[in-house]
Amino acid sequence: MAAGDAGIAGPLVQKLRRVKYGAIFAQQRLHRAKTENAVHIVGLLFIVLAVLAAVWFYHEQKQVAADNSQPRIERTTPHPDALELLKERYARGEINRQEYLEKKRDLEK
Repeated sequence: MAAGDAGIAGPLVQKLRRVKYGAIFAQQRLHRAKTENAVHIVGLLFIVLAVLAAVWFYHEQKQVAADNSQPRIERTTPHPDALELLKERYARGEINRQEYLEKKRDLEK
């Protein structure tokens, strides 16, 4: 290279280096921004899931409390109507004729 070219090449090379490093820096900033956005999205999803879990848990606890407040009657066979039950009790001798007739009258009212 000639002596006159060295003076021009120096600033040109420096400018090219700045452009190259500027592009690298911009690419790094873009990558960092994408990463930060991903972290924000994951954080937001975590918060949404936590709120949904809290709502679900509250609903389940409320349902359990409502279920426990009412007595459970579990039957293996369908419940016969009251008059049939009264007839069965009379047939088994659990109640006498007078009680049977009184209760029958009450049920037929």
